[in-house]
Amino acid sequence: MPAALALFCIGPWLTYKLWEKLDWLDKIEFNRHTGLVRTSHTLLRRPFYAPIEDVEMCEGPIIQAARGGGEMGTGGLVLTKYPAKFWWRPTIATFGGMETDHWTAILKFMDINEPIHRDVHLSIEEHYKKDKNAMGTGPFPEVMKKYIDPEDKQVSRWKVW
Repeated sequence: MPAALALFCIGPWLTYKLWEKLDWLDKIEFNRHTGLVRTSHTLLRRPFYAPIEDVEMCEGPIIQAARGGGEMGTGGLVLTKYPAKFWWRPTIATFGGMETDHWTAILKFMDINEPIHRDVHLSIEEHYKKDKNAMGTGPFPEVMKKYIDPEDKQVSRWKVW
């Protein structure tokens, strides 16, 4: 009986720790400088890069709970062109949905002809100082650290952006 109780308590914690270690598998990366989107890992394929022009947002159905409970939007980022080695259409699922405003902000961010607003620089610097990602759930991304000056902890605006 004590072993079952211990497993009941430790099981969710171990699951959380495993998820924390494998969290890097489920990342979608938008690189403003190259104009490419890095897809996430799935069960049957490794990530690959696609141009932002070949990615579209599709809204899926809204899943509702029974008896007047909550609802959750679904959707995905669909690739209009994809590598020939994939015989199925790879969709980047976004559970919880993605609003049109979010997709518009991503497209605006990826447009290198449009300068980034100063508030974005301040937000990046603030997250770097706290060593947190944009969601506040993990450390500051390694791919972004090369754009931060380590001495004054500011975005190297003139060199990069």
